Amino acid sequence: MKILIIASTQLEIESIQNNKLQFSIENMEIDYLITGVGILHTTIAVFKKIQENKYVFIIQIGLAGSFNQTISLGQVCLIQSDFVGDSGVFENNQWHSLFDLHLIPNNPNYLNQQLENKYISYFADLEIPIVRGVTVNQITTDKKFAAIMVNKYQVSLESLEGAALHYIAIENKIPFLQIRSVSNYVGERNKSLWDFKTALFNLGRSFNKVINSENINFIRSFEVKSF
Repeated sequence: MKILIIASTQLEIESIQNNKLQFSIENMEIDYLITGVGILHTTIAVFKKIQENKYVFIIQIGLAGSFNQTISLGQVCLIQSDFVGDSGVFENNQWHSLFDLHLIPNNPNYLNQQLENKYISYFADLEIPIVRGVTVNQITTDKKFAAIMVNKYQVSLESLEGAALHYIAIENKIPFLQIRSVSNYVGERNKSLWDFKTALFNLGRSFNKVINSENINFIRSFEVKSF
C-alpha cells in the first residue's frame, strides 16, 4: 500500500521525518515529494509523481496563514474544502472569480466553486479542527482583499498550494488529506511575530496522529477500486 506525502518545502517534510514516525498499519510504503512553492509547481510535481507510481492515498502537509485570530498560532487544521481564490478580476470595486465571470465550464470537480474533500469525515474524530481554506498565487497582505476572501468563501486559512492537491486528487479519484499548521496571521509581515517552531512541531505531531489513525484503514477499500 503506497502513500504519497507532499509538501512545498524541505522544512515542512523534515517536520515529520524528524518525528520518529511509527506506523500502525502493516505493509505501508511511503514516498515523500517536495513540490516547490505555489499552485503551478505543485500541480506539475504531483501529476508527474502519480504517473510514475500507483498511490492509494496522498497527504499534503504544510504551514498556513490564518484569517481568523481566534485560531492560535501553531494550531493544526484539516482542510475540508479549498478554493482557487485570486483568479479573477476587480471590477466596479468588486471581486469577481472565474466562476462569476462564467470562464469555467461545467466541471464536476467543483462543488459550488469549491474543491471538496469527500474523505474528510474519516478523520473527524481526531480532535483536529476541520476548516475551509483558500489558495492564492500571492501571499495576501492587503486587509481589504483578505476581507474579500473571507466574506466570499467563508474560509479560515490561506495557502499557496492546497487547491492544486485537491484538484489533481479529485480528478484522478485518489483519496487525499490536506493538513495545515498555522504559522502566522494573514497580513502580518513582521516575521518576529510568526511562530514557525511551534507550527512545525505541531504539524509533525498531528501527522503522527493521522497516519496512525484506525480510520486510515478505509483507504484499503479503495486500493482495488481506484486503479
